Amino acid sequence: MKNKLIVGTAIVIGIAGTLTAGLLARFHGDANTINQSRTFRTSIATPVETLDSQTFTSITASSLITNLNVGLYSATTSGGTTPEIAKNNPTVTNKGLKYIFQLNHYKWSDGSPVTATDFVYAWRRLANPRTQSRNAARIDIIRNGFEVRSGTRPAKDLGVQALGKYRLAVELSAPDPYLRQDLAGTVFLPLKQSFVERLGNQYGSSAANTLVDGPFTISHWSGPRDKYWTLSRNPNYPRKDEISLRKVDYAVLQPQQAINEFKAGKLDYCELQPAAKKQFSGNRQLHSVRTTTANYLFFNTRNGATANVHLRRAIATGFDKHMLTRGVLDDGSRELDGLIPAGLVNDASGKDYRTDAGELLTYNQNTAAKEWRIAQQEIGERNIRLTLNIADNEVARTTANYLKNQLQHNLPGLRVNVIVTTLAKRNQLEQAGKFSVVLGSWTPAGSNPASALKFYQSDNVQNIAGYSSQKYDVLYSKITVDYVNNSNKRWAAIKKAEQLIIGQDVPVVSVMQSGKSYLLSNHIKSLHLMPNGDIDLSNVKP
Repeated sequence: MKNKLIVGTAIVIGIAGTLTAGLLARFHGDANTINQSRTFRTSIATPVETLDSQTFTSITASSLITNLNVGLYSATTSGGTTPEIAKNNPTVTNKGLKYIFQLNHYKWSDGSPVTATDFVYAWRRLANPRTQSRNAARIDIIRNGFEVRSGTRPAKDLGVQALGKYRLAVELSAPDPYLRQDLAGTVFLPLKQSFVERLGNQYGSSAANTLVDGPFTISHWSGPRDKYWTLSRNPNYPRKDEISLRKVDYAVLQPQQAINEFKAGKLDYCELQPAAKKQFSGNRQLHSVRTTTANYLFFNTRNGATANVHLRRAIATGFDKHMLTRGVLDDGSRELDGLIPAGLVNDASGKDYRTDAGELLTYNQNTAAKEWRIAQQEIGERNIRLTLNIADNEVARTTANYLKNQLQHNLPGLRVNVIVTTLAKRNQLEQAGKFSVVLGSWTPAGSNPASALKFYQSDNVQNIAGYSSQKYDVLYSKITVDYVNNSNKRWAAIKKAEQLIIGQDVPVVSVMQSGKSYLLSNHIKSLHLMPNGDIDLSNVKP
């Protein structure tokens, strides 16, 4: 059965969650009853803001959406893909620029067929500037995608066309060696036009206002305020017999409350925050993994003190990532000295990209002190104050406090004010350019190393740093257009672009690759984690 990879750029925020007695009664059950009913009971710390596959902003929402839906392909835990709605291999012509897909017969949860038109509508909607998708730049792989999302061409000019009910034509901007992985992403899922347009901006706002075509359906979710909902095996899913679970019970719980519920036998899966891990040392139910989700400090390069490159370099070299990940967090996370995480992709010889590209702008107190003195001189201030916006969860708070203390110690005169915000508020501040530094994360969409580079294009809506470099834009164009059929030149250009971003201009500083520690009930026989650490529910076996 397929293993799904979650895509998207998102920050997880924690909230205080409680369940009513009635909901708890529905959520809980003894182990024998749970086993017989093939139910998986899990908790999350973050509410789901939407089920819209194009306007989501959190990885929590993206994870849920991709457990409810399928597109042309699904991604595997190894970074590959498996066909889903795409039938066998497509016909490829025009030197790798045109693909003709024959579609398998899938159904929406209302019983209507998923057709080629559903893909055409969805991709045009993604490209439409009025949708305001933070992931709109991903449509650039499709012919005229950039022009449509920029508003210079109409949506009908996008290179996707329905040739029949179950026949889809796709034209690319340039040959794409990672096309299958790209099309396995959340934003490329189909949408039923009549249903979405009838609801308008209410689409995805509740279970009733959402259609799905994947392994599970959803009930009891009426919006972001809900703290309990249920997934059920989808009777319309063609491969339903391959799904072991009959039901998945979700609850939004505070971390300690989730631990208490797990200890009481009322949860099957429970994520652990760093401070809680030590109490389970030696427990066979404890598991820890490194994920491909990368964490960065994003600087405001347009306004304030962080517009000074020497200040950014001082911060980049002014904190010890090894101590943070292995000593403070100790949750499976690892230091990251580059834009592209380790374990993402290998070259033709089998060497990991991160190993080949090496470490960039590592912790060095002497370099930090030198850059700090230059920054003070150029800014004209000995005492510099910065704000650091973070999400409301323990990992973010622990990381931010560590960064604050070490940077203030290593860069005398620097003062960092940590501000905990909601995801919505952070998005507003970022879009308005009203911030100094943001601690954020990114989850790769497959194993394409160039996917980490798109955020720094001058015109990318996700370029929250406001970074603009003609040299970088030219390099990115070579990587995504000129060198797509020359793996050696493409690999070298990616390394050069990464060096420009991390080693020279520093609009962003890599911090770490996220780890995940969790508790798993003994009666769960099989559970597959995606590279980003999320669960593929279609493969859970009680």
